[in-house]
Amino acid sequence: CVHRDNAPSFVTAGDGSISLWTQGGEKLMQLGSHPGTSPASVAVGSTAGSVANKAGDDGYYLAVCFRVTREVDPNRFRLVPQNEAERRRREAAEMQERMIERELSRVSSSVQIWHYNGT
Repeated sequence: CVHRDNAPSFVTAGDGSISLWTQGGEKLMQLGSHPGTSPASVAVGSTAGSVANKAGDDGYYLAVCFRVTREVDPNRFRLVPQNEAERRRREAAEMQERMIERELSRVSSSVQIWHYNGT
């Protein structure tokens, strides 16, 4: 990256957050990751001088891949429901668990990109 006062120079990531820093160690921005994930791979770069940057702005990007960190309790559904109310609660909980798993799968199999224009 170009090293101006407000230009991103490096990125740190872990424990559910991503931080973009200047060369002088000043934090430009911090982003949280999706619940149940943590950053696995990160890249930061400049769009200045690129074909896509026709305006000639000092643009930067941050690209992140995530990994799933959510731990599932294997004993969560081991007890058999004893009545209709318990059966409905379990059915709702199982449906919610499937939705969470699908979302975590989607997030962990994609790359998220943020743009920073230096202001």
